[in-house]
Amino acid sequence: MVPFRAKYPGKALWTTYFIVTAPIRLIFMLIYYLPRPLRQNSQWSWHQAIANSAFRMWFSFASTIEIVPPKSLEAGPDKDSWASLNPAPKEFYREILDDADIKPAVIGGMWYNTPYIAGSPEGQGKRVVLHFHGGAFVLGGVRPKEGGNWGPSNLAKRLNAFVFCPQYRLSSYPNGRFPAALQDAVTSYKFLLDLGIPASSIILSGDSAGGNIALALLKYVTSQKDILPSPAAILLWSPWVDLTSDWDDFSTDKRGKADYVPPILGHWALRVFKPASLPADHPYISPLHSPFPVDVPIWITCGSIESLRPEIKAFEEKMKAIPGNIVELLEVENAPHDIFIVGNVLGWGKESEKMVDAANVFLDTHRILS
Repeated sequence: MVPFRAKYPGKALWTTYFIVTAPIRLIFMLIYYLPRPLRQNSQWSWHQAIANSAFRMWFSFASTIEIVPPKSLEAGPDKDSWASLNPAPKEFYREILDDADIKPAVIGGMWYNTPYIAGSPEGQGKRVVLHFHGGAFVLGGVRPKEGGNWGPSNLAKRLNAFVFCPQYRLSSYPNGRFPAALQDAVTSYKFLLDLGIPASSIILSGDSAGGNIALALLKYVTSQKDILPSPAAILLWSPWVDLTSDWDDFSTDKRGKADYVPPILGHWALRVFKPASLPADHPYISPLHSPFPVDVPIWITCGSIESLRPEIKAFEEKMKAIPGNIVELLEVENAPHDIFIVGNVLGWGKESEKMVDAANVFLDTHRILS
């Protein structure tokens, strides 16, 4: 398949085209989606239909020019909630993480809604969520100005938890291909442990590609119990569990047409995230194909009409079939992909909040603090 961007002589021209035509297309959407039968899903509100198309338009543009989100390790205006993390000792990056070219690096991270202070009475016996943001491994961020605050703030409030979001390396950067993000996940987990937070208080979490990273971290921790203790639970929000899927198929069936994730984003992500030395179905890249036993409760959610729903459902069934695994799946009716992180913008704010409340019930049921 020839990438759409190849039809244009350069990023500057395509950017100009987008800036000029975007307002026209938005006006067209405002009118076109007034009749309910013309919406991507007849049950969607006008707001939901417009926001879904606007997001798809943006992601198509960003993927076409392969935009590189600016990142900084400086605290900036978020200094009270920002943390800088040095890599853990070398022995924590074994096997799949011992890469000839990609090495552990200094990363940053944000606390929501309140920073955890080591040794403070407020943190005793309280949940701490380690959350990895989505963005197909190439986009997204953890700072409020990067749009990463809705989901983590919901988690902090509705789970009564401290939430830490690491700014892991994106694959849109030269040093960001696999296993960079997983190395950063280990760095983040060790950072929390070094603060004195017991593993029994730490809940892993991730949305979309972040769910993939959270699962990879869980798999790695499970295989390295001599140096890393198991967390208390894992929460997965529309996790991307199968990187072998043909994204072109999503654009031709009903689920793809009703979702805001364009195929070009999936193509870009796979090309820059996966190293040539590993197959797309590798256990640490596509967990769907390698279910594993864990002693950690797993809670999963997805939209009933999102692109990734069949793969997420298959993953849930495979993991649940392993004796001893505790797995629960919640499907949000008529929802598209990853309303966890952008529910407020997409018009799924209430559903997103109820989703987090359901996760809280799951944690309470399995006595994961409170």
